[in-house]
Amino acid sequence: MDIETIAQFGHDSGLYALLHTKYGWPIAEIIHFMSVGVLFASVGMLDLRLMGVAKALPVRPLARLVPFGVAAFIVNLATGFAFFVNAPDQYAYNPAFQLKMATIGIAGLNMIAFYALAAKGAHATGPGEDAPPIARLIAGVSLAAWLTVIIFGRLLTYFRPPWHWCAWC
Repeated sequence: MDIETIAQFGHDSGLYALLHTKYGWPIAEIIHFMSVGVLFASVGMLDLRLMGVAKALPVRPLARLVPFGVAAFIVNLATGFAFFVNAPDQYAYNPAFQLKMATIGIAGLNMIAFYALAAKGAHATGPGEDAPPIARLIAGVSLAAWLTVIIFGRLLTYFRPPWHWCAWC
């Protein structure tokens, strides 16, 4: 799909009009940032525990927070999609956006690796116990990936390129 088609979809779907009301974009940003906070808090607490922080806590109750993180990620997808279709040229050619999407992909693959390789052993980790080494490694990658997603998200506004700006696009 080309940029013009995506922008036209934004107009045709009403997302452009919605976000360009007086409070549309700010409210969407607030929802997006709050959802990032819920995602990072729920997944981040589990990651930190698996890495050895707050070892007095069992892992299983923290793992119950992950569905809140998944729900927050879905909200982020929706708001992020609305932002993208409102200014696709400002996102598609933006290196910070491209790196943010790549890092989200890494976080997703890392989550698959966690549930395929380490979840059973990690969830069995009780108070005072160390998580299995593979779970600690995956948790470290997860924490780094989500921190990097946040950093690249903040850098989006510093790289508002014209359509031809991206050297590798």
